[in-house]
Amino acid sequence: MNFKFLLFLKAAIKRMELTIKVHDNIKSARLRKLLDICLFPAALINVVKLCLNYKTKASKKKHFKYNLALCSIIKNEAPYISEWIDYHKKIGIQHLYIYDNDSDDGLQDILTPYIKNGDVTYCKIKGMSRQHDAYNDCLNKHELEAKYIFFLDADEFVFCPNSNSNLFNIVNSFFVNQYVGGLAINWIIFGSSGYVSRSGESVTKTFLRRSEKNFEKNKHIKTVCNPRKVLGFTSAHFPVYLKKFYAINEVGEKIYGPISKQVHVDKIRINHYFTKSKREFIIKKNRGEADNFSKRSMKDFYDHDRNEVFDNSIMKKIVEENNEENYNFRNR
Repeated sequence: MNFKFLLFLKAAIKRMELTIKVHDNIKSARLRKLLDICLFPAALINVVKLCLNYKTKASKKKHFKYNLALCSIIKNEAPYISEWIDYHKKIGIQHLYIYDNDSDDGLQDILTPYIKNGDVTYCKIKGMSRQHDAYNDCLNKHELEAKYIFFLDADEFVFCPNSNSNLFNIVNSFFVNQYVGGLAINWIIFGSSGYVSRSGESVTKTFLRRSEKNFEKNKHIKTVCNPRKVLGFTSAHFPVYLKKFYAINEVGEKIYGPISKQVHVDKIRINHYFTKSKREFIIKKNRGEADNFSKRSMKDFYDHDRNEVFDNSIMKKIVEENNEENYNFRNR
């Protein structure tokens, strides 16, 4: 078996509702893997089912409840979640699918108004390493609801630095070719801007220093996709697509995995506020990662705390679009 087929099979296994339910009840990573292997025959049937579903139903769907939606798994992001949701709603995200991963900081209370207004579909998901399960569950439940879905974390902000066009029009322009299944978007790492603890201001106002464009870690990508062309997620960054479909970057190059060869961020990028302040990073580190069973180390903070470039472009755009004043553009 070659690597491509094994990855295809792994995605088919992870996409199954049965797999997600098994992971709901099994905490051990080793036991999850063993049980996933046992689901191999069912996964083959699931591949056929998804391919037939695309040909007979999904490919023919022309009208959607939402043009742009966003899916995220979140744990203890209560201090930041309102800014993140409001920003993305402002730029054109019409709906958010939020998976609450054992938050105990009042996240649900903050989300309640958004849920009541119909802006957020809220789902609880328990246990460690559930990001792939959340993303695959979103595909299973909502692939026919949204034309395109972004799959992002709550410290990642979609940003089009050189355009005032509608976000949907920008995204839609990359899917002219019928075989394009997803757009791979490079991120730009923002550092701590010298903050040791939380400033009390919004994320986009506080952290105005970032890495150079060609910083190695900016080769990572995140995805907005046509969910009906996706087989499943085995990576938080990059899904496995159904046969014939593929991802491209903003310059039209095919992308085959979660890391690109070059960084392209002129048309669209992800502002990734990876570290925030040092103390905020320590809190983030201690809650663990969403896509595996490990915890980050302080080395991750120092590796990502890049502040070479002053960049207030996202804040300027927010100010311009909202006619806000009293922002301090001081170069920290």
